[in-house]
Amino acid sequence: WGIMPHMHTNILEVDMTRISRAVSLATSFALSRGIDVYPHMDVAAVSGSTSLDKKVGGSTRDGYHIDTIAPYGSGNSYTFNNNATTMKVGYQAADDMTPADGYSWSIFARIAGVDVPQGSTIETAILHFHQPVSSSATGKSVTIDGNDVDTAAIPSAEADIRSATKTTATVSWTIGTISGTTVDTPEIKTIVQEIVNRAGWASGNAMTIYIHTPSTSADWDLTARSYDHSAGQAPHINITYS
Repeated sequence: WGIMPHMHTNILEVDMTRISRAVSLATSFALSRGIDVYPHMDVAAVSGSTSLDKKVGGSTRDGYHIDTIAPYGSGNSYTFNNNATTMKVGYQAADDMTPADGYSWSIFARIAGVDVPQGSTIETAILHFHQPVSSSATGKSVTIDGNDVDTAAIPSAEADIRSATKTTATVSWTIGTISGTTVDTPEIKTIVQEIVNRAGWASGNAMTIYIHTPSTSADWDLTARSYDHSAGQAPHINITYS
């Protein structure tokens, strides 16, 4: 009879082990069945984060800005194109001997309906482009920033790009070897974070991202498709937030 307390303890330990295993198996089964039955379940949402992917939604919402560099240092002029089938970053030096103008191209992409609540924590943000074509772009660096406003307007003149209020946050992108059907920017969450932190930002507002080309010592360019080539191949941004 003296061993009965120990027997009760052993039985309790065994029962607790069985209960623990049962709960673990039930939880694992429920999660696996949830993914099986609902294959489009947002795994990020299960973990407390939300992911979204938004494309440029129409013509005139993406394109490129051109800084034309006159030979002999005689001044610059500016134009932009918001309905071409491709967009481009790159640089071509002015030629004083020919003479011929030089050019510096920058990209803009305005994305509407960005359903991120004001003040959310941006965990990741990447901008994607389709069908990239490179001419000596590998190793060249560009600068990424955004339009620092509550909701970005559709640009209708080149000054809307050149003179836009830019985010303090910037990202330097050194372009790698271009291969495959897409090219992705590096992490730009600091830029998106600055925009959604604005007091006037609201879920569903629009944001514009810019990619600027600095002067370089050699000519190069990188092109990708725009909305006007194909709506399905328009630039798009993927954001995860919590």
